[in-house]
Formats: sequence, C-alpha cells, structure tokens
Amino acid sequence: MWGVAGLGALVLACVLGPFLLADTGDGDPLHASLLPPLTRVTILELADGRTLMSPEVTTEGDLYIIRGPRSTSSIPSDEVAAQSRARLWLGSDRFGGDVLRHLLEGGRISLTVAALGVTIALVVGLFVGLAAATGGRVMDAVLMRTVDALLAFPLLLFLILLATLFRPGPVVLIAVLGLSTWMGLARLVRGQVLSLRTRSFIQAARVAGTRWPRMWTLHYLPNLKGPVAQDTALQMGNLVLAEATLSFLGLGIPATLPSWGGMVAEGQRVMLNGWWLSVFPGLAITALVISLALIGDGLQQNSKASA
Repeated sequence: MWGVAGLGALVLACVLGPFLLADTGDGDPLHASLLPPLTRVTILELADGRTLMSPEVTTEGDLYIIRGPRSTSSIPSDEVAAQSRARLWLGSDRFGGDVLRHLLEGGRISLTVAALGVTIALVVGLFVGLAAATGGRVMDAVLMRTVDALLAFPLLLFLILLATLFRPGPVVLIAVLGLSTWMGLARLVRGQVLSLRTRSFIQAARVAGTRWPRMWTLHYLPNLKGPVAQDTALQMGNLVLAEATLSFLGLGIPATLPSWGGMVAEGQRVMLNGWWLSVFPGLAITALVISLALIGDGLQQNSKASA
C-alpha cells in the first residue's frame, strides 16, 4: 500500500510537476547561481526572449537593478516585457536553473529509462526461461550455462563495459540495462515452469497434444504473474540505481539532459556551497527504490497468501 502510494506520487509529480511550476527560463548563472532552497526570486522576461532571475531586483528611475551572487547589472525598463515572482523550493544550481524543475524532469527521464529497460529484461528473461524449461535437455543446458556465465560477471563492471563500448545516450542506456539484467528472471521463470510441469493440468494439456505457443500463453504465463511481477518491481529499483550510477560516472544520460544520477554528480562538485544539489536527487532515488521494494514485498506476501 505504502509502496504503491509512494511510487504513484513520484510518477505523478514527475509527469505533471514541470507543467505546474513557474517558468524560470533556462537559468541565469550571473544573478541566480546556487541560491538556497525556499528563496523567493523575481523573474524578468526581456523583449529579446531572454529571462533574468534574481532574489533582489529594484528599480531606479527607468532602470531595473539586478543584484545576484556573482554580478550586479542594470536593464532599461523598456527592454522588460514582463515581471513575475516565484519561489525556488529546492534552490538553484550553479547555472541558475531551478533544482525542483530539473529534479522532476530528471525523474521522468530516469523512470522512463528504468521502465523500458525492465521491459526488455522481462521479455528476454521470460523467453529464455520458458525455452530452457520446455525445450529439452540440450537447450536447457546451453541456455542455463550461458545464464550462469553472465551472472558470474559483476553487474556493475558489465554495465560499465557495455556503456563504454557504445556512445552514451538514452537509447543505448535502455538497451544496455535491459540486455544485462534479464538473467535472474530467466532462472526464476525456468524454476517456476519446471515446478508447474508436474501439475496435473499441465500433464493433461501435454497428453492432449497442446503445442508450445498455446501451452505458454494459456498455462504457463498466467501462473507466472505473481513471481514475475515481484521480480520486476525489485528489478526496476535496481535499474534506477544502475542508471543513476552510470550517469554519475558520465556513462549514462548525457549532461545536456537532466537525470538524478547526473544531478548528484553535479552537486558533489560544489557540496560545501550547494549541498541541496546532491541531497534532493539522492533522496528521490532512495524514495523510489524503497517504494519499489515495498511493492515487491507486498506482491510476495500476496503470492504466499494465495498459495
């Protein structure tokens, strides 16, 4: 219950949050860099399309005086098209960008990468596990020895190796995460199917001559929903951590796109002056992983209760 609520709140915030926040522009490094959380700022939209933001904006005659941590400048009033006020709930980064907006946009990217990666792992793991359990001894031996060899290689080193072989980017990262994490699910599916093969309804279907596509879709897959859903929830949490780790190392999401791992890496460079840059993305990653772990635990308990 708590896991579903936490995950739903995070997903809803990441999807709708950027559209509900005040538009603070692309960032103002001269006047709004490293502003602490809860700072109120004035946003000036200029006639040429630029946006200036500062916690202290005053008027002197026909000039707007903009004072910031790094610079003080003046703008003629006839160049200002609009003026508004906003609050930086989580502060600003060293480029003057709104940390809350970047956090929500980065969460949307991180969640999408993890969800698509776990989908690839789910499809490959289901196929390999079912094929190993129903394809005969030779196929079972070949597939399981391949799975064992891949599982013997440390996951983080495997991810780093694959990420360095290809140009970092969202598409490559999704493929890398999906194709490097399906092995555990394949072993789980194989074990579950081997257990199901001893059931009377499976033996009756085999005696009736049911072909393997129909056997998979009508008999095996419906009985795998519980264990597979539990493993998928836990695996998605692992992929969120893996994506954050690779982005932190510069091997995942490019720096031009916001991601939670990239934000943590950016914040550790200015930890003494801008602790919030790393703390809030780290808390978001922790909350998401805990929510997914609670969902997996709840699915496991429901599976045991129904059994």
